[in-house]
Amino acid sequence: MLTDLLDNRTMTSLNPNEQAIFQYIYTHPQIVETATIRELANQLTVSTTTILRFCKKIGLSGYSELKYLTKQANSSIPQPILEQKSDAALLQEMAQDIENTLLLMKEQDVHQMIELLNSSKHIHLYSGGGISARVLDYWEKMLFSYGRQNVYRYEASRLAFHIAETLTDQDVLFVISCSGTYEPTIRMANLAKMRGATVATITPYTDNVLAKIADLNFRFFGRPRQNKNTEFTSRLPIFFVIDTIFKAYYTSSEEGISHE
Repeated sequence: MLTDLLDNRTMTSLNPNEQAIFQYIYTHPQIVETATIRELANQLTVSTTTILRFCKKIGLSGYSELKYLTKQANSSIPQPILEQKSDAALLQEMAQDIENTLLLMKEQDVHQMIELLNSSKHIHLYSGGGISARVLDYWEKMLFSYGRQNVYRYEASRLAFHIAETLTDQDVLFVISCSGTYEPTIRMANLAKMRGATVATITPYTDNVLAKIADLNFRFFGRPRQNKNTEFTSRLPIFFVIDTIFKAYYTSSEEGISHE
């Protein structure tokens, strides 16, 4: 599988053209399987040299090996019966997003997040609104269910910016973004950093501003979706990241109790 070749370091080293190549391969493997390098270059409006450079960067010998791996990955996916094809394809996409999100999660990052949760620092949750606010609902309720005190949540940007001006090194700002480029979210993170607060984020796997600002960043895989300028990208991989963190948090808490 192509994503097996991509660790977090490789992913963040991809330039915009290379990210576009990866995204296309990830979402259109059947087309890539049969396309020539010239056809793929025309489809993506890049040069064949750019595609070859992408192949080299992810550790492949060239385009032929890329096509071979893509074909192998496609042939390993069970073909559903006709009447279930649409549902099965959707489930396969969801499973791939979760699997690839897991590949980007680092044990040391999870441990660092647990340390923040176990600290006496105040935790501030921010979202620019929309669907991501519902993810923050879940994050907030999970924190309270584990008995975490001093948790504050903001959706109104004006209030959030005011609070950010008062943060110190005894605060943690936790931000979720499906783009990593939303201006109010970036501004909030920058204000927190300027005040010495720790900034933890969940952002897409693509190179983005918010991920660069963060002290601690978890990346997720997802397929961007829009309809009439309305963004409705699935938040399932983000829920997976949160659940993984809390499972580790619970485990560490249980181990601490058993050693007392």
